[in-house]
Amino acid sequence: MGELKISIQEIQKKDIDKFYEIVKKMEPLMKKYMRILYKEEKEDIHSELVLALWEAVIKMTYVEEEGQIMSYLCKALHMKFLELYRKSRKQHDLEFDFVDFIAPDRQVEEREYSNRITEHDMNNLVKDFSGIKKDIYLSMLLGSFTDVQIAFKFGISRQYANRLRKQLSYILQKEYFEDGF
Repeated sequence: MGELKISIQEIQKKDIDKFYEIVKKMEPLMKKYMRILYKEEKEDIHSELVLALWEAVIKMTYVEEEGQIMSYLCKALHMKFLELYRKSRKQHDLEFDFVDFIAPDRQVEEREYSNRITEHDMNNLVKDFSGIKKDIYLSMLLGSFTDVQIAFKFGISRQYANRLRKQLSYILQKEYFEDGF
């Protein structure tokens, strides 16, 4: 007879100490589910999973093969995990809907602030340039214009716009990626 089969039969006869052995065997799977549901408290999730395991062991009627028993227990834990995940997801969605309802202007202010910081950084980056070259660089950095659109806007050739884009890419790489990163 298999060890798991004997443990299940003894648990059903009210030998609770054997249940802790099964919990220990199922611990890696329970830890996996607890890791996925990171937003909740781990102790609560662990308790819920142990309770689901207990219910599965008590309700188990067909105790024959070790593989079938293990599959049944894994399925019970998986079903409990899905239930907890749905509740967590529903709660998470409600929280974000509430935040959007209460303070939608705050998100706009944060974006505007971020845009101003970006614009300031880009202006500092091209401060050494003047005239049309500076305007082209700013258009490339702050606008999402293609080389053709920039060429048309500033009355230059597409090839020159492309050359300026490559120079700007080199400047950005030198400024942001060679110094501190």
